[in-house]
Amino acid sequence: MWSRGWTSLHPIQEQAAAPILEGQRDVILAAPTAAGKTEAAFLPIVSHLARAGGLCVCVSPLKALINDQFRRLEGLGESADVRVTRWHGDVSRANKKRFLESPVGVLLITPESLEAQLVRRGPVVAGVVAGISHLVVDEFHAFIGSDRGKQLQSLMHRVDLLSGRRVPRIALSATLGDMSIAARYLRPTDAESVVVVQDESARQTIQLMLRGYVIKDPNNGLKPTHHNKSEAADRVAREIASRLFRTMRGSDNLIFANSRENVERYADLLRLSCEEARVPVEFFPHHGSLAKDLRQHAEAELKSDARPASVVATSTLEMGIDVGTVESIAQIGVPPSVASLRQRVGRSGRKGGSAVLRFHVPEAELDSGSRAPDRLRAQTVQSIAMVQLMLAGWVEPPDGESLNLSTLVQQLLSHVAQRGAVNAGEAWRLLCASGLFILQDQKVFARLLRRLGALGLLTQTSDGLLTLGEAGERLVDHYTFYAAFSTPRELQVIHAGKVLGTLPVRQAIVEGSAVIFGGRRWVVLKVDRETHAITVSPSKGARPPTFFGSGPMVHEVVRRRMREVYLSPDVPRFVDARATELLTEGRTFFREAQLSRELVIRDDSSSTWLTWAGDKAVNTLCVLLGQRGIEAFHGGVCIDVDVSPDQLLRVVQDLLMSAPPSPVALARPIRFKEIGKYDRFLTSELLCENFAAARFDIPGAWRELRALATMYG
Repeated sequence: MWSRGWTSLHPIQEQAAAPILEGQRDVILAAPTAAGKTEAAFLPIVSHLARAGGLCVCVSPLKALINDQFRRLEGLGESADVRVTRWHGDVSRANKKRFLESPVGVLLITPESLEAQLVRRGPVVAGVVAGISHLVVDEFHAFIGSDRGKQLQSLMHRVDLLSGRRVPRIALSATLGDMSIAARYLRPTDAESVVVVQDESARQTIQLMLRGYVIKDPNNGLKPTHHNKSEAADRVAREIASRLFRTMRGSDNLIFANSRENVERYADLLRLSCEEARVPVEFFPHHGSLAKDLRQHAEAELKSDARPASVVATSTLEMGIDVGTVESIAQIGVPPSVASLRQRVGRSGRKGGSAVLRFHVPEAELDSGSRAPDRLRAQTVQSIAMVQLMLAGWVEPPDGESLNLSTLVQQLLSHVAQRGAVNAGEAWRLLCASGLFILQDQKVFARLLRRLGALGLLTQTSDGLLTLGEAGERLVDHYTFYAAFSTPRELQVIHAGKVLGTLPVRQAIVEGSAVIFGGRRWVVLKVDRETHAITVSPSKGARPPTFFGSGPMVHEVVRRRMREVYLSPDVPRFVDARATELLTEGRTFFREAQLSRELVIRDDSSSTWLTWAGDKAVNTLCVLLGQRGIEAFHGGVCIDVDVSPDQLLRVVQDLLMSAPPSPVALARPIRFKEIGKYDRFLTSELLCENFAAARFDIPGAWRELRALATMYG
C-alpha cells in the first residue's frame, strides 16, 4: 500500500478485512468493476499467508482471467514473500512441478484444471488441499445457475471433505441481484452465515442512449422475398455501422452484437468504413469460433495504448478480462439477459468515470402482414424493460428446478476416480443429500447408478463398492472429461434437400411442431437424431415477426415488465426520437387492441395469444397445443396459433378439464432432449425428467391457461 502511494482503502476493502482475516466465515464481495474487489479479498488473504503460511486457491472461469489476476497479484505476493502460481495449459510443467513440491501461496486455477488434479493426482492433491486457508471464486456470477456452477459447488464440497474442515469461501462479483440466492449458491447448507459485503458507494453512473432503427420494406407492400428482406436488413446494418464508426472511431470501445454472424457482419462493415476513410483499421472481431491468435490480437489491440481500438464481440468479452480502459459499450439488438447487460455495462467507465452504453435496436417497417410482436415493437420495449430492471438491481435468478443430471454424472464419475472406490450411500450423501443436486429420492439415484453400470461406466465390487468400469476409465482418462459443459447443440434445418442453416435447440422439437427460422414459418416434417437435422416444410400461416431471439430463455419478470412499459405513459429519458416513435407505435397498438384486458388478437382464421409469460411456460404451452394438432409458433411475447379464438378457447378449456400432464409424459415425444454434455448416458425416463425440468414450466403454463379461460369462458 505504501509503495503504491495509497492514502486510503476503498470502502469494500475496509469492510472485507475483518471477516476474511477471521478465517471462519464465507464472504461475498459485490461491487462494480474496478472498485477494488480483488484487493479487498487478497490484501487480508496475503496478510494471513505471510503470517501463518498455507495455501489460497482461487478458482476463475477463464484462462485469460487467470493471467490478468496473476499480473495483479504477483507484485502483491512479492511484497509479502507469498508466491503466486498460475495453473492452466499454457503454464510450463516446471512451474507446476515446483508448486506441487511446495504447495503454498496463491494458486490461480480453472474448475476444469482443479477437477483434473483431484482425479489424476488424488493422494498428492489431498495433501495439498489439507493446507488450504481460503477458497476464492472470481467472477462468481459467471457460475451461478450453470453446469459449471454445479461442478464448482461439488468441487468446493469435495475440498471441504479432503481438508476435513469447512474451508472459508470468498466470492467476487460485479453482477449479483438477490444476495440471498448468491449466498445459497456459495454455501448451500448454511447460506444464513454468509457475510455479504457490498460497496454501494462505488455504484456507477450510466450515460445511456437507446436508438431505434426501422428496416424499410424494399417491396413497397408487395410479397417479400428472402433476398429482399436480407437486403433491407443489410441496409439497417450499414446505418448502424455508420453511426458506430462516427461515435467510436478514435477511442477504445466494446461492441456486443450477440451472434457470431452479426459480429462478422459489423466488423466487416466497420473495417470497410476505415478503408473508405483512409484511416488505420480500428475495429476487430472476437468470438469463440475465431482462431486463438485472432482473438488474442483483438484483445492486444484493445489493451494497447499505442492506438485506439474497438472490438465487436459476442459474450466472449463480457467478463473481466483486462482489456484496459474502455470508453463505451455498444449493444446491437436485445441483450441475452439482464445479468449479461449489467456485466457488459460494467466494462466501461472503469477508472471512476461514468459507464457509457449505446443501444441500437432495429425494428421492421409495418405493413398489412405485420404480426403482433412487430406491431408491439417488442424489441424496443424488451430493451427498455431490461434497462429498467438493470437499473433497479434485478438480475435473473438461477433455475432452482433444473436437475443438472449431466453434471451429476460427471461429478459422480470424478469422485469415484478420485477415491478409487466409494460406497453408493456415501456418493448419495456427497452429491445429493448435501443439497448440491436436487433429486426426488434415493430411488432416482439408484436408477442412475444402474444405468451407468449397464453402460460399463461404473461397476460394483463384491463388497458393494462402486469403481470405474472399462468405459468409465476410458471416459475419465480423456482430457475432455473435466469440462462439465459442452458447446450448445444446433440442428441443421433442411428444406427440399437444401441446408438452410442451423437452429439452436432451445425449444421442444417434434415432428409436426412449428418453428420460426430465417424470417419464415416452418412445420417440422422429420427429425433425424443421428445427423442432428430436421426437415421442414413452409407453413401456410401468416408471416412471422421479423425478429425472434435465439439466445437464453427470457425470464417471466422481463415479460411482465414489458407489459408495464406498455401501460405506462412515461417515455424513458434514454430513448432517442426514433425509438420514441417506435415505443409510441407499440403503445398505440397495445391500446387499440385493448391488450390491457384482452389476451387474444383475432386475425382471420388464426389467433395471437399474448401470455406475458417466461419462455419455459411458453414452450410448455406450444407443446400442449401441438399435441392437440394446433400449429403453435413461439413468437416471444406471444404464441401464434392457426385456429380462431373460439377454437383456441375450446382447446384450452379441454386441457383444463384434465389434470396437468406429468413432466415426463410431456417430454416423452420430444426428439432432442440431450441438453447437457453427459445426457447421452441417461435412461429415457431420466432424460425426460431432466429435459422437462430445464425447458418446461407446467404450473406456469396452467396459470396462463386458467387466465385465458377465465377471461373468455
